[in-house]
Amino acid sequence: MSTHHNKISLLTINYNSTEYLEKLIKSSKKLQKYINEIIVIDNNSNLNNRNMLKRIEKNTPINTKLIRNKINLGFFKAVNQGIGVTKNNLILLINPDCLITNADSINEMINFIHKNKNNVVVGGSYIKTTKEKFNILQLKE
Repeated sequence: MSTHHNKISLLTINYNSTEYLEKLIKSSKKLQKYINEIIVIDNNSNLNNRNMLKRIEKNTPINTKLIRNKINLGFFKAVNQGIGVTKNNLILLINPDCLITNADSINEMINFIHKNKNNVVVGGSYIKTTKEKFNILQLKE
């Protein structure tokens, strides 16, 4: 397998969730072995959130694409918009209020996809909500 096939684009849709998004992106740093691109579709967040997005975009070590919509397109249109600009075959669609705590789960998902070529979608499961209101996910088989 070429490493390109094992690289993941992290895709998230933001609407006034930038405080969560910043922590999601920080949690993704430990996954740079897998994630080489972060795509954030902003669905016309308020000015404060847009300013925070600029700071996040500049301070993220992983290649980050920030697309700012002038109107709120809704979740599914924004997801399709993000998929349209990804460069990888694997996409991790994750809400901004989630944290990635276990790199092994990402590796398990990649292996599962390669072993089960007919599968199109692999999902994680909710483990718990932290005191900061983040959702912790892991691979669900």
